[in-house]
Amino acid sequence: MERRTQIERVKRRTVPGKFHSPSTIEVYMTKTIAPPHHAIDRITLVPWDFHIKADGTYFLDFDGAGAWGWHVHNSTPSSLMGAACMIMTQTISYTGKSNQGTFLTVGMNTPFDTFVNPASPNISTCNLFAWPENGGPKVMSQQSHAFFCRGFLEEVRSGNTMCGGGAGTLAGKDHFGRDYSFLSTEPAGAMGGGAFAIRDGIIADAVFMPDTDMGNVEIWELMLPMLWLGRKVVPDSCGWGKYRSGFSMLSTFLIYKTPVLAIENGPANQNDKIYPYLGMFGGYPGPSSYSKLVLNTNMKKLIQEKQPLPHGEDKPEKCDLSSVTGKYIFESSGNSFYRDTAKDGDIWRCFYGGSAAGFGDPIKRDTRLIKKDLDNNLLSIEICRQIFGVEATYDPKLEEWTIDEKRTAELRANRRRERIARGLPAGEWWKKRRQDILDNKMPILMRKMYNESLTKGKRWSQEYRDFWHLEKDFSFKES
Repeated sequence: MERRTQIERVKRRTVPGKFHSPSTIEVYMTKTIAPPHHAIDRITLVPWDFHIKADGTYFLDFDGAGAWGWHVHNSTPSSLMGAACMIMTQTISYTGKSNQGTFLTVGMNTPFDTFVNPASPNISTCNLFAWPENGGPKVMSQQSHAFFCRGFLEEVRSGNTMCGGGAGTLAGKDHFGRDYSFLSTEPAGAMGGGAFAIRDGIIADAVFMPDTDMGNVEIWELMLPMLWLGRKVVPDSCGWGKYRSGFSMLSTFLIYKTPVLAIENGPANQNDKIYPYLGMFGGYPGPSSYSKLVLNTNMKKLIQEKQPLPHGEDKPEKCDLSSVTGKYIFESSGNSFYRDTAKDGDIWRCFYGGSAAGFGDPIKRDTRLIKKDLDNNLLSIEICRQIFGVEATYDPKLEEWTIDEKRTAELRANRRRERIARGLPAGEWWKKRRQDILDNKMPILMRKMYNESLTKGKRWSQEYRDFWHLEKDFSFKES
């Protein structure tokens, strides 16, 4: 019964077709603890073709997926199906009646001996959700395009990674002196969600946990050897668009009553240098995660002298960590161990960005929504001008912003002219990019990434070479 019901849902709300969107996963093993022959940095390409068939079934094709590696982030067919199931139960089959029949309508091609289906049972997959969390939301965007084509705008939403990074795994001694290890799950309730086609996204949107929140700080502090100095929504931390994504949170911790605490940065989110494009119709991707560690600090002195403490101001031009002395370490790569251990009195700060994306062109955003964000201190005037093309002035007496509609119209008209001036005809762009490929103008990790997929793939490899008019045996030079 549920299988037939799911097929009817798909036929009613979507249009048949093929939706293509590649994803990548970055693994920088030189930043973590690994044997020398495994300490290799790599980027793996996972092409993702989402087929909606005329009979109402789904088919996910991973042809062209790169090679598995000696790291914990390899995926498996079962984890991919699990990610698809979670997304479906939150986007198309959300009545609470989903069962195995819902997922009998989904087929997959997971080529053997690749990143999505490793050949050896000895290959680690203990963080097998690393790629579904990064690439899985592609299904959300792809399926949303099908909803849009059918006219179900209320169902349309841009994607966001299924769990933001920034937090991490802790190991050492706890605040009671016991041996200790813990995986922080605060990010599940701290990342922004993708924008909808009819409204802005929300805060605290982990697809796998729809009832998510950040948890009570006082309860967390019973379990963790750290005290929260602050939790804060970070202004401008959204994917911009006609409708923006939800904002992400930043937490600041004081390491507490532990002589040694090893910290691994965000094992879930494996996007560092290549953002997953999850936006729709011109929506921007949101920021990814990062964390900061400050060692051998003067925090105890600041507390004794009743000086201002850091609580969550963290912009390049204004950071409240500036009053804290010590050794500063910044990390944006997931699954990266800090080489130094923390101890009582040190500071750890995590931004839980999930790359949540916007919907539509930012310069089409309603100025009333922009005023609301300005008044709520969620948007800076700099971003207001640069991204949304909106001019506004602040009245300190009324404590509110006023939009200059005339100047806004001028800024947006100028922005359109600038786009036309710097734009390239598609044919000219294609020629330039093709020449870059022939000239090997690509970082070495990306050349290796493409070569893996060209070797492993069948249909995808042919499509790639055909699109760029390359020789049938073309590969990138790696030297």
